[in-house]
Amino acid sequence: LLADLVDSTKTKFTKTPRFARNLIVIHNKVAVKAIVAKQGRVPKILGDAVVGLFSNNKGVDKAVECTIEIQKKVTSLNETPNNALRFKTRIAIVTGDIKWISYEGISDFISSAFDVLAKVIKQCEPGEIIYVGNEIPSISNDELRLRFHPWTYKLAKIKGILGVRKIYPINWKTASPG
Repeated sequence: LLADLVDSTKTKFTKTPRFARNLIVIHNKVAVKAIVAKQGRVPKILGDAVVGLFSNNKGVDKAVECTIEIQKKVTSLNETPNNALRFKTRIAIVTGDIKWISYEGISDFISSAFDVLAKVIKQCEPGEIIYVGNEIPSISNDELRLRFHPWTYKLAKIKGILGVRKIYPINWKTASPG
């Protein structure tokens, strides 16, 4: 998954450097804490974005649960009285294989899924969670399955990626359809 702080570049130019830095730190802490709490790994923090990886065993369930927790925590922080650090995040989930590489003591990963993720995040609205794939993933948790509305996907042609992808919004505010 990729959790991206919305409008961080704009904030760097319209607010003080300290304000912008604090916003990024808070966003990234929220995302990292949620990923780790759902047994995910954080292989990269890309400035104002956090990458989370989840294993095959209920990995999609955990990723969806994680994204919901992130959005709920951001909403809660934004509703806190006297909090000047209001922000939004957008989160995309893509499934796929990754390959870990190590070179001279530095470990990293490569993945075509991450390439898709990095490009598709721009399709995600502020405060939204999306899943990108040609079919809804198999989710074992009934409550989470209700959050996907298979009839509401949109088709997107993503620059640099062959073919058309289906983008499914995930209803993170309620589990009931509609």
